[in-house]
Amino acid sequence: MQSLTQREFEARLTWIESDLNNPSRDDWYSMQVAAEIRKLRIKKEVNLTDLKLVTSKPEVPKSLPSKEEISLSKSKWFNLLGIKGK
Repeated sequence: MQSLTQREFEARLTWIESDLNNPSRDDWYSMQVAAEIRKLRIKKEVNLTDLKLVTSKPEVPKSLPSKEEISLSKSKWFNLLGIKGK
């Protein structure tokens, strides 16, 4: 597994978000085919924009976890890995 720096990771997320939010000609064609199939199944008018994939950045928690949450998480991982705690 290749490791990424924070800057590379953020650049990759930005590229993915801009790439998926701006469909290419092939993407529009695929959405049109999917819309026609959906029309046949549900007998209802479907817009291509209904089938467009929309991406967003994951939300970053604003507060740090409490000491109790940290100790609980550590104890779960120690038990899973078979490590004896202090």
